[in-house]
Amino acid sequence: MGAIRKLINMPDDKKPAQTKVLLGLSNLVQKLPKKTLLEDEPQGETELWSSTFDPVLTPIFSCPERDVLLRWSNVIPAEGSLSSVLNMRPDAIICQIDQLRWSLSLGHGEAKLSEPNPNIDALAQDLLRLAVLNKKPLMNSSLKAAIAFQIHGYRTKVYMTKPIAGSTILTMTEVLSMKFPRSVEELDMFVTRHNLERLVHLHDVFWGNCFVGNDNQHTETPEKKGDECSTFDFYTTDSIRQSSPDRRRRCSLRYYVVLLNEKRFSNNETKIR
Repeated sequence: MGAIRKLINMPDDKKPAQTKVLLGLSNLVQKLPKKTLLEDEPQGETELWSSTFDPVLTPIFSCPERDVLLRWSNVIPAEGSLSSVLNMRPDAIICQIDQLRWSLSLGHGEAKLSEPNPNIDALAQDLLRLAVLNKKPLMNSSLKAAIAFQIHGYRTKVYMTKPIAGSTILTMTEVLSMKFPRSVEELDMFVTRHNLERLVHLHDVFWGNCFVGNDNQHTETPEKKGDECSTFDFYTTDSIRQSSPDRRRRCSLRYYVVLLNEKRFSNNETKIR
């Protein structure tokens, strides 16, 4: 309780980003067990994000004064599903509130429990879903950038999706990779100056980039004409995947790229001859 009181009674000279991070730490202390449990993983995804990640991420990504909240709702975003066939629901959405209704999505999140043998196929699918989910609000509005975070066990990676000026190409850049503590006794390894500075940087990256720009200065790209975004149906990529994924199978994408390059090389060699 003493540590929580000291974190709550912070000096007034702290910057807003630093205040949000310290508030997140005070919430985290109240959620974690005192000692590390014998069970390596929580019983479910809900327990994972509610006890470990929500206390820290909510103060960073939420601001009631700006009508922006982080929701762990597992619902279809306001922009619609990724597919007309599949109902794709991200585990978390960072939403704006407009006219007392959930409005534009500023970011999305996915959570997975870690396993002894990591399911690379499921993690890759979640990352692809986050990329397409972020593309829809970027292409259909004046949003400058969108945030995506992927939780795997007690580790999370945060990405920022941003369009390249004058084109329809989007970049997805990793801005944070961090392992969270499992108990209070592991806080000393988590609460380092380096980690605190990275969390403050994450706050500044989100609020400095993920906002709706001025429509008068907004340059319309070919994909933004019309009401609907031309993003491919996610069911298309899901149907391309093999029906029996293997965790140990080599990356097929890399194989096909190498094969394609070999074919191009052989074709060029034939033309030279």
